[in-house]
Amino acid sequence: MLVEDERQQDDVPAVRDAPMSPRRLSRLLSGGEAEVQLPTPAPVAVRVEQAWNDYQGGRLGSVIAALPALLQTAQELEERAARRGEDRSDCWAVSARTHHLAATTLAEIGESDIS
Repeated sequence: MLVEDERQQDDVPAVRDAPMSPRRLSRLLSGGEAEVQLPTPAPVAVRVEQAWNDYQGGRLGSVIAALPALLQTAQELEERAARRGEDRSDCWAVSARTHHLAATTLAEIGESDIS
């Protein structure tokens, strides 16, 4: 296990909670299709690749700090893919890359139960 410092563990609960965000759950449960501003995949892909670079550089604390927002954005890209057809495959690709980063990072720090 490669760990920068013990403080990085402080962000793990936020990563654990990201898939269960109240906003996401309320949309899923209510089926609400309220118009929201959804992200486009290109800028998110850049942020995800920056986080992968941090991971490969051993900056796990930075990755863990970024993961909650990245996971939320990945969920929004999934919603965009469900609503629009023109960039559906790009949305799913960025979401998959984000979730792969989350699983890899969490396994690296011993949080395999949520990876």
